[in-house]
Amino acid sequence: MHTSAPHPESAGPRRGTAPQGCGLPRHPTLGRIRGSDPHPAMWPGIRVLRGSPSSQPPGSPRQPTARIRCSAQAAPGAPPVAGQPVHRRRTGWASASRDRFRDWAGAGGPPARITRALFVGLVMIAGLVPALLPATHPPSDSRPSGEEVAWPKSFEGRRLTRLPLSAVDQRFADRFPGQIRRFTDGRRIIIARSVQEPTRMLHPASVCFRGLGYHVEVPSAVKDGKGTTWSCFDATRDGEHYQVCERIYDLRGGAWTDVSSWYWAALLGRTERPWYALTVVSQR
Repeated sequence: MHTSAPHPESAGPRRGTAPQGCGLPRHPTLGRIRGSDPHPAMWPGIRVLRGSPSSQPPGSPRQPTARIRCSAQAAPGAPPVAGQPVHRRRTGWASASRDRFRDWAGAGGPPARITRALFVGLVMIAGLVPALLPATHPPSDSRPSGEEVAWPKSFEGRRLTRLPLSAVDQRFADRFPGQIRRFTDGRRIIIARSVQEPTRMLHPASVCFRGLGYHVEVPSAVKDGKGTTWSCFDATRDGEHYQVCERIYDLRGGAWTDVSSWYWAALLGRTERPWYALTVVSQR
């Protein structure tokens, strides 16, 4: 005798039980799923496969059966089930980057947004300026390499004697866009450099002395007996005390006591090569 299907809450593990792991609420007709529901494919999140093995006793007429599996996409609004993968929407790197940039740009209110906008603008300008500057000087490899500089024979009335460069100084001079010489007048050391193009390899003397372990005072402008302005500082180490003065000049009356000022003037074409940098070291 045919009896009605049991209630879903009291159904056994093989009949009338909602599929586990689907994350779906129980359907009111799950107790009659084996062939009794005419529209099982309309249930949300359920895919019905026809032709599954029958569980009817031998000799009874075969009835259409259904086997339940979770579809690839769960029902809308269904809560996630423990142990099941959670599929999230992929926004991609570009969308995530735009969201992070939007959060960064909008944080802190209008003053902070204005500051950040100015910062970004200055960075862009700094990146474009070198490309827009005219090439006022040809590259160093296009000039004669063996050109000798007419170095002075005396300095402030005292005869100069050339000194050899150390091995470290010689390696630096081989890459320097110009020439480097060391002289002495008997009581002072004079380092002369001829420069043929704007370069950051023309370092201030204070940087070199700090690198050698000297304590360097803040440079100040000093005029000599002829009215020439020098940048001078004191350097001390292990009882040694030196006064170091330096200046840069060209052959058309231009003069600088700061390396950065000379560099930008040379880069912008406000002065013409060659340039000469003198560093005078006096022991006290």
